[in-house]
Order: sequence, then structure tokens, then C-alpha cells
Amino acid sequence: MFQQFRRILEETALSNETVVVLTGDGDHFCTGLDLSRGAVSDLTPQLGMELVAGITMSLHELPQLVIARVDGDAFGGGLGLVLGADLVVASERARFGATFVNRGLVPDFGTSWLLPRTIGVRPAAEMLLQGRSIDAETALVLGLVNDVTSVSELDGRIEQWVDQHSRTVPSAVSRTKRLLHAAASSDLAASLDAESEAQLACLADPAFRAAVREFRLRRAGVDLARRPPVSHPTR
Repeated sequence: MFQQFRRILEETALSNETVVVLTGDGDHFCTGLDLSRGAVSDLTPQLGMELVAGITMSLHELPQLVIARVDGDAFGGGLGLVLGADLVVASERARFGATFVNRGLVPDFGTSWLLPRTIGVRPAAEMLLQGRSIDAETALVLGLVNDVTSVSELDGRIEQWVDQHSRTVPSAVSRTKRLLHAAASSDLAASLDAESEAQLACLADPAFRAAVREFRLRRAGVDLARRPPVSHPTR
């Protein structure tokens, strides 16, 4: 499954899709590693961890917007996948847990790096060192999720977020994602240099000129619903 997941991410990165919705199959997002059979996987531990690292990097490097749709539990590696998304929409029954220490394990999927940068060092330490889980409302307060809704309205809320994203320019989104990721480990001066380089690339991008034309047409009152859609190159 890990190998298939990584292949899907790599294929998606090269596709013309502009948004990815990451979710679970069934009543939970991801309940963590199945330890019921007493084995981590059929792979060697070393290869298994290499795959985990590869999946994590592939998810973070996707040029598309990634929205996590979280219903039920997001535990263990599932929490790491949530942290790998750009935006998170959760149902009111969602729970987020980092119970690695309860099983004699340490965080993976980049959780030890991502969680403190998302919710703060102290709350992250409480979750990781005490093996705590939090509910959806607490996750919203801490900034782990962007929105919480009822189970019945979850899919409709996801559709709203995807529709909102349809107004953006994919190439600008992918460049903004790279800036956000780089900012986590750089200073202001380096971020200013990176912004300048990315902005110059945007200004030279045909997608920028197409978006400006569309903006001017809307300001002029032109009904764009009756016009051919403006093409926005993904990369």
C-alpha cells in the first residue's frame, strides 16, 4: 500500500489536476499502523521507513493544493498525512492522535517536525510525549484544522473549498506552496529573496496575463460564464 501510495503521489505531481482531496476509506481518515499481527510490514524496517520518508516528501512536494478531508480518527501516520496537507476540513467527530509513545514508537511521517510548527511547541510536546489525542474543536483552536463541520455537511464543505480554489492560478499556487515550505527553515532575508524570484517568474508566466485579462473582463461586467474558460497552465 505504501508503494502504491507513493506512485499515486508521483503520478499526481505530473498531472494537470489542480487540487487533491486526501481522505480515508470508511468511517476514519487513518487509525495508524496495524499492529494486530505483530509485524510492522512485510518489508524490512529500513525499507519501510524509506518509503515513509518518500511518501512524506512526495506529499509535501505536490504542486497542487492538497485538502485533507478528515472524518473519524486521524492517528499515528494519519496525523502526519493531515499535517502534510495544505488545508484541513474536519467533521465534528474527528479526532487527532499522536500515540506513538504508548506503543513504544516515535513519531514518523514528519510529525515531530511538522506538529510543533503547526500548533506550537508546548501543545505538540503534550501530544507527542504523553500520547494524547484531541477532538476536532480543540484542533481548530490550535490551528491544526481550518474548518470543522457536521458529518452530513462535510462533503458539501469540501466542494465549497474546491470551488473556491478554482478561482486561483495553479502556477501561482505551486510557487506559493514552495515559499511557505521554505519559510519554515529560513530567515526573513532569504524569504524576501525567494519571494522576489518567484514573483518575477509569475510576472513572466502566461497564466498571469490570462488571469489579469479575466480580472479586467469581470470588472467590465462581462459574463465570463458564457465565455470559453481561461487556460491556466499547471506548472
